[in-house]
Amino acid sequence: MLTKVLGASLIKSAVTHVVDQLKDTVKEPKVGSILYTGLIGDFMEHSGVYIGNGKIIELNNKGHIVEVTPSEFVDGGTGINIYVSSKNGFPVGSSLIAERAIKYEREVSVKDYNILLDNCHMFTSACITGELENSNSFLWMVKDLAKSSLNADDWLVWDGAENFVINPSSNVEYSHDDLEKVQKHLKEVKKQSKGQWEEIISHTKLVRKHHDNAPWRSIFCTEAKQERWDKKLAELEEIEKVMNRKHDDLLAEQSALENKIEEIQQSLNQ
Repeated sequence: MLTKVLGASLIKSAVTHVVDQLKDTVKEPKVGSILYTGLIGDFMEHSGVYIGNGKIIELNNKGHIVEVTPSEFVDGGTGINIYVSSKNGFPVGSSLIAERAIKYEREVSVKDYNILLDNCHMFTSACITGELENSNSFLWMVKDLAKSSLNADDWLVWDGAENFVINPSSNVEYSHDDLEKVQKHLKEVKKQSKGQWEEIISHTKLVRKHHDNAPWRSIFCTEAKQERWDKKLAELEEIEKVMNRKHDDLLAEQSALENKIEEIQQSLNQ
């Protein structure tokens, strides 16, 4: 029975990976984006968290939680591409996820790695939920969490990840094409912000429903039921925190893009 479950989970993750290989690209992940790359002939995957400036935090196969470059992230496997949590062609992430990854790298550092019982996907899931001890040992489980917390419904290839460099911000000459791209990006961020707020409202209703179904409201309440209810509530609350932080990040990005548009317009008018 266990073999069948493991096989089904591996196949489910592999199928979603094959689908992702046929999609478009992004220039750079967002801070707190979820990343993954292929391993073992692309039949399995390795995941981690982007923390900005071309840096990724992962749990490697030695049990070390470390900061790596994109090239190091795919090193040791057969992965070529790095896939990024995305929506509508743009990467999505949450700074809270990145903060948790950095905290685990600094405060935990080493775990008892096991390919099935304590692996990279469980570490990545912990960065989303705040719970290091979890059972999300397959990529499709991480993707489900990314969808519920980041509203990520797509996984796009990070274009040029192996050669990523931080672009200098000084002495930049802008074009009308640059203006159109930033305006398009701003429109998408506003759309994501509205969608994320709707997701937060929907999730809040889910939390409220969970409260309404508390086991202590029933005469058949048991200690085991209470424990399961408490664990689910904790996960829902942590996901809500990530969703709220993502919405805050989008509002901050919206403000930055509006300032960038003003800067470009002033440059073009000179």
